[in-house]
Amino acid sequence: MLRLLLRYAKPYRRHLIALIAMTVLQGAVQLLGLTREMKSIVDSGIGAKNTDYLMGSGLRMLLFTALVGVLGAAIAYAGTSVACGMRKDMTRDCYHTIVGLSSQDVARLGEATLITRCISDTDNVQRLLGFLLSNCLLAPVVVVLMLASLWQGDLDVFLAEVVAVGLSVAIMLLLMMRARRRFPALQASIDHLNLVTKEKITGVRTIRAFGREDFEAKRGEEANRQAYEADIAANRPLKFVSPAILTIMNASMVLVYWIGAAKAQDGLVELSTLLLTIQYVNSLISPLSALPIIVNMIPGAEVGCARIGELLDTPVEGGRTASEEDATHAARAALQRGEDRLSTGMRPAAPTDVAGAAVLAFDDVSFGYNDQKMTLSHLSFAIRRGERVAVVGATGSGKSTLLALMCGLYEPQQGVVRAEGVPIGRMGTDVRIGMFSYVPQKAMVFQDTVLQNIRAYNDEVSDDAVSRACEDAVFSEVIAKMEDGLATRMAQGGMNLSGGQRKRLSLARGLAKDAQVYLLDDPFAALDAVTERSARLNTLRALDGKTVVMVTQRFSAIADFDKIIVMRQGVIDAIGTHEELLATCEEYADMYRVQGYLERG
Repeated sequence: MLRLLLRYAKPYRRHLIALIAMTVLQGAVQLLGLTREMKSIVDSGIGAKNTDYLMGSGLRMLLFTALVGVLGAAIAYAGTSVACGMRKDMTRDCYHTIVGLSSQDVARLGEATLITRCISDTDNVQRLLGFLLSNCLLAPVVVVLMLASLWQGDLDVFLAEVVAVGLSVAIMLLLMMRARRRFPALQASIDHLNLVTKEKITGVRTIRAFGREDFEAKRGEEANRQAYEADIAANRPLKFVSPAILTIMNASMVLVYWIGAAKAQDGLVELSTLLLTIQYVNSLISPLSALPIIVNMIPGAEVGCARIGELLDTPVEGGRTASEEDATHAARAALQRGEDRLSTGMRPAAPTDVAGAAVLAFDDVSFGYNDQKMTLSHLSFAIRRGERVAVVGATGSGKSTLLALMCGLYEPQQGVVRAEGVPIGRMGTDVRIGMFSYVPQKAMVFQDTVLQNIRAYNDEVSDDAVSRACEDAVFSEVIAKMEDGLATRMAQGGMNLSGGQRKRLSLARGLAKDAQVYLLDDPFAALDAVTERSARLNTLRALDGKTVVMVTQRFSAIADFDKIIVMRQGVIDAIGTHEELLATCEEYADMYRVQGYLERG
């Protein structure tokens, strides 16, 4: 926690130095100026019946009070500014880190916890810093000055206050440590509540369509109850801090009265000195009363700092820490060799092994989310340049995960994925982006113009390429109905488009890019039969000569593909052409017959 706070405090060093100086000055004026002026009034004013001295002393006390007020306002402003600035910097860095994370890292950490860390955890840190800098820096200053003054005045009172302060701090630390162990569970329950809420918002139409409102309401109530119970368990010990400290400090005040009364009665202390001592002790109670609030904030902020630090320390791009320069040059050279072969119309020879001259190769690859049970196990195959490869299989067999591994969105736990003979994990990001065009299963729509959505903010994509891609994806007819055409701005999440229109926009984005390998994850889903046929024929024609890997459920669309990979429960059940699989793969033949029967029916 301290390391993270010091890291973000560096830009505000001058503000913090000024803040500490103003706090020390405020404490000195309040404790040494006001309280000692009161003693002087009793000794030199009231005792000597000196009216002029009383007037002058009263004016000085007014000036001291005004100075304390001005310093307090300046401290509050400076403390809040520093806290908000540090929170702004943390949120900015968290956001940039999240943007740079690979899909694998996002899946490992979880979308809900990323939102919580970026918003809730940074807010906990800001509230702690704001209150600490604005209200609690005065407490140690007052304690030190008070104890120093009591040491010079009355040793008995000094010892009593040392015991009271020490006991208060000990109880505070003990209760804080008890609560500290429970805050990680609280944050985890908040993450889960955010996840459930997010699912409700994004899936509200599906929930209504299937009449699952009651079930989802109970699920939300359960997540809310768990967060409530975790909150109660974490904060219960902290609620005893304030009563304990106030009880101890008030008991110490009673002890001071008793000691002072006894000494005053025996003539061992002057009345003004006794009043000064009481004022010293009173001045300590007010700053210490703020400490319980800080104690309530520290465990949550400490857990928040740990979670923020974990996020900021997560290596971007799937944790690639190896040197990328040599791999980048090798990949670029391989891509150039491939471009030369394509320009002369030559086909590369079949690879002699899985890591040979293939444009893509899987060498005993296994992958699992969050290091749990493997989603894909021991995959080995190669894809040659210019091949059209289809990936089929039942829902949940790992088809989409396979495509994500191909373009480096995920990194395998075992084995190596190679592109042009280079491990894809060692490729530079710019090389991978240039090599692949990926059309995901879920269409992503940016809150920007249609043109920027299709270009994906790549200025190298020409207007002609955008126009051809829209025609091939049968998206041009959608644009024709828009008032501003390509300049039309999309709503958040593409809500001003239907599901099929979003799918066609995503396909147009993939086709507009000039890439070596096109990865299409069920690109024609959610399209009607006529549009699907047109988009499919246009797409395959536009990608003639390119390497294409396509996940699909339409077996009639892949009959002429060079290779078909049949997935079953995370493993490759068979690889071959359409005719070969009909003859040798029972699962493929069964799926083909069932689909043909349903289409005819």
